[in-house]
Formats: sequence, C-alpha cells, structure tokens
Amino acid sequence: MDANGVAEIKDFSRPGGLTPKQFRIDDDVFSMASSIPFGSLGEIAKLQGIMVGALNSADDADRSIAGITEVFAVFMHPESLARFKERLHSRTEPIGFEHIRDIIPWLLEVYSLRPTAPSSGSSNGSPAGDGSTSSTDGASPVESSGGTSQPTEEPTSSIVTSSSS
Repeated sequence: MDANGVAEIKDFSRPGGLTPKQFRIDDDVFSMASSIPFGSLGEIAKLQGIMVGALNSADDADRSIAGITEVFAVFMHPESLARFKERLHSRTEPIGFEHIRDIIPWLLEVYSLRPTAPSSGSSNGSPAGDGSTSSTDGASPVESSGGTSQPTEEPTSSIVTSSSS
C-alpha cells in the first residue's frame, strides 16, 4: 500500500498487449498469438531445428513439412491455421515454398527468436567483396515488424574531428 492506503499494483503488461501478430498472403490475413505462450517454449525449441533443416535440406521432406506445419500451429489462431493448412495443399490458392521461406525468418524476428550469432557461413557482417549477397539483400524496412531493433548499416567512411587548443 502507498501512503494514501491505496494498493500498489505492478503492471507486467507488454507493449502491444494482446494485439495479435498478423501477416497477409493474397486476400487472406493470418492471425497469430500476441506472444509465445510460455507453456509452448519447449515445443518451439524442438521444432526450431526442424524448421532450419527444412529450409536447408530436402532430406526427409515429409518430416520437415509436418514440423513446419506444427510450428505454425503453436502460433496461429485456430481459424487462421485451418485456412493456412487448406492453402498449403491448394492448387488454385497455394502457399508455396517461397512464402514459407519468407515467413519463417519474419516469424522468428517478431517473436524475438532470431539467432544472435551469425550463421557458420557468415563473417563479421562486413561485405565480402566477392560478389556474394547478404541474407538481407532485398529486404525492405517498410515490411519489417516495426520494432526499433532494426540493424543499421555501418558507415563506409569515418568522421575525423580535430580538437582546437
């Protein structure tokens, strides 16, 4: 209680509250949980390896596809998940590999699951100078989650200041 006898309440609400995260494919808007349900963290950890494997290898394709679908099931609201699964098999309104390949990094980013260390094929983040492309080439900041944690490019020149006596 404070000095006036009013009970103090610590507010642990998060910015954005219970606002669902959403993405669009064509005319469908898919709605997902506002944050990762704590009870699903173990499941997410198990499925994360399947997601990475599915994007990097064609081995055991059925297991990879099932694993990716399970990942979406953890996050998506039931009505969105039903439509999403329909479209995964639709010949007229397909959700294709290209969609999944683009959605997964976004999903990891909006739920703060993006790895903090560079992948084994990455260096210190400097341009390679060998004609290779960055994993963020073509990414548009307008399409980002709107967070303030967007990486910025390193300046290509240095600023030199002189001190006067």
